Amino acid sequence: MTASWAIERSPASWRNASSCAVPCEPVSAPSEGVAAHRRAWARPTSFAGVKGPSSGPVWAREPAPTDGAVAPLRGRFPRRLGGFTLIEATVAIAVTGIVAALVALFIRAPVQGYADAARRAELTDQADTALRRIARDVARAAPNSVRVAEAGGKTYLEFLQTSGGGRYRSQVDGTGAGDPLDFSAPDDAFDVLGPPITLAPGEQNLILVYNLGIPGADAYAGDNLTPATSAAGVALSHITINPFRFPLESPAHRFQVVSYPVTYECDPGAGVMRRYWNYPLAAAQPTPPTGGSSALLVRDVTSCFVTYNSSIANVRAGLVTLGLTLTRQGESVTLYHAIHVANVP
Repeated sequence: MTASWAIERSPASWRNASSCAVPCEPVSAPSEGVAAHRRAWARPTSFAGVKGPSSGPVWAREPAPTDGAVAPLRGRFPRRLGGFTLIEATVAIAVTGIVAALVALFIRAPVQGYADAARRAELTDQADTALRRIARDVARAAPNSVRVAEAGGKTYLEFLQTSGGGRYRSQVDGTGAGDPLDFSAPDDAFDVLGPPITLAPGEQNLILVYNLGIPGADAYAGDNLTPATSAAGVALSHITINPFRFPLESPAHRFQVVSYPVTYECDPGAGVMRRYWNYPLAAAQPTPPTGGSSALLVRDVTSCFVTYNSSIANVRAGLVTLGLTLTRQGESVTLYHAIHVANVP
């Protein structure tokens, strides 16, 4: 089947049915006064979707009247169907890719800078935490107990960590009472002057008197310290010890309670720093210590150094200098730290 239509341009240019290429239904001429602006459509007799000269689908129009009346005009500009072509989609994708590439080019540097800054901040925080932990332990070191050694490309810092101290009674009071610490013979107890002392559970709790770090007064050799036998975890004004004769008396009548030896090992080859503690005392510095406990302190270590100067202020103080470098993904952070050590026994 076929469809036909007729279009009115002016009152003098009406087409009739004989001028159509195919049979079509006749269309009555519009009334005078509206002929120049009206369009009449003939209703197709079969399939829908055929377009007329006005480039509009025929189903968007009203059917042509059959009684000679003028066909009503519903839409002067017919609505087109939405969509896009393959060329339009390709152009849109290409433009979007170009814009994305330009955006990525401009934001790459700021994003990379942010990642580098975050990595440096993390490395700085780790190095600072490690150095502060070492400084806190060294600040509690027994007088003249710090020593440094290097072996196998590793650096070792060792000291005796104390948990407390006080003053011992050196003589009886005016009434003849009290238990002084005897230096002329082995003694097994003494009175504590001042605040009571509490021994920490699980620690070695060694009583140290006048450590000079020299032969005859060297704590590592066992010259001037002995284990306490008093109960731990309670305040003590009277301390019992294994019978022992201390070689030298402290001018200020001081004593220290040694918890255990501590060693920090810096191993750039393995990229780590470790802490060892609560291992047996040894006259020669162990590299590394055996026994006791150990824990990883920090990773990503690429270099470190430790120095100890014990000749400051007439040997009454020492200075430990630490340097630590951490490296990760091409970013390196180096921190230095100096620690004051009190060496007055």
